[in-house]
Amino acid sequence: MDYLGEHTEEDGPARHSALVDPGEEARGRIPSLLAEFAARRIDPARMTGEISVMTPEDQHTVREIGRVIVAGHNPDLRVWPGYANRDEILDELKTYASITGRQEWTARELLGSPNREESMARIGVHDEIAADLPRLAATRAKLQAIATGTEPNGLAPIERVHLAAVLADIDTGRVLHRKDVPELMWADERSRSAVDSDWQIHCGVRLASRTENRIWELAQASSPVERKTDQEYDRGAAAQNVALALYNVASGFGLDNREQTRRDHRDYYRKTVNELDKVLSRQGVAPTVKEAIHAEIHEAARQAGSIGREADDRDRQWVARTYTMVTARDDAQAQRRAAEASCGTGRSRSMRTNHAARQHQCLVDIGAPFVAGP
Repeated sequence: MDYLGEHTEEDGPARHSALVDPGEEARGRIPSLLAEFAARRIDPARMTGEISVMTPEDQHTVREIGRVIVAGHNPDLRVWPGYANRDEILDELKTYASITGRQEWTARELLGSPNREESMARIGVHDEIAADLPRLAATRAKLQAIATGTEPNGLAPIERVHLAAVLADIDTGRVLHRKDVPELMWADERSRSAVDSDWQIHCGVRLASRTENRIWELAQASSPVERKTDQEYDRGAAAQNVALALYNVASGFGLDNREQTRRDHRDYYRKTVNELDKVLSRQGVAPTVKEAIHAEIHEAARQAGSIGREADDRDRQWVARTYTMVTARDDAQAQRRAAEASCGTGRSRSMRTNHAARQHQCLVDIGAPFVAGP
């Protein structure tokens, strides 16, 4: 909660130990990813990145299905039945909260109606509530089973407990809207890094919006323009473009093509500031006020640069964390296989040879394009 309350110096998702194997999390999303791949809405490069956190064996399994899809067939995409897709569960949870909240609001409106008795007598009869109730009951039962079921589903124990607690909060009226569902719902690295990234984006948006408003306030105090006029539009558009340039800087340079992104951000920033200066001069804003506006923009740019550097640092932390986890897991599994092979005196030579061939193919797949053909 400190993290979500903006106290980010000492806390944050990246500072807590990992709880979920990235490969286990990916298993739950594989059916939807393969469906998108089959529909050509995801390219092979994206698929390669998505499965890169999985074990060599799991990657090989997914690649084989990809080859079948490319060959024109329709294989069963449920590679690991029962594994939870956290994205889909969260969407269902938010929808359940939203519909429950809407019904709660409708009930309160009916209770406050002058014709309360007549209205209450008709509630649930050929209305929206009647249509929602079966769907709500089914969704509630499904989510509860995911939270409390005994079969493994890829969710960590802490995630199951959290899901059950949020369902209880919806039932008791504490959560009655999509936005009330906890921002940090899951404990896996992908979800936590997404929340971390969203917070960095929020910081950039807030800085850009604050600067845009400040530009408008200073310019309007010096040279007022009427609402719904060309002058208002020109000034507003110029201020918005500067705000967008600041947001770009606050978003960081990313982990790829950093120098090109840096140049693009710098050039766009200079261009928008020059365009704003021309608009302010044309509209008669006093030179001293223009200087004050430039000072505001330059200070905001300095802050945006700081936010952007932190965003890039955090991105690198998440990439490094995931790489460390995946490498340690794969190394441990390789050591176990080597130990089993050295102790497996009861196996036949052909069984050991076939097993080694499968392992070799899995390792060949690592780092290769997702699928090149059938």
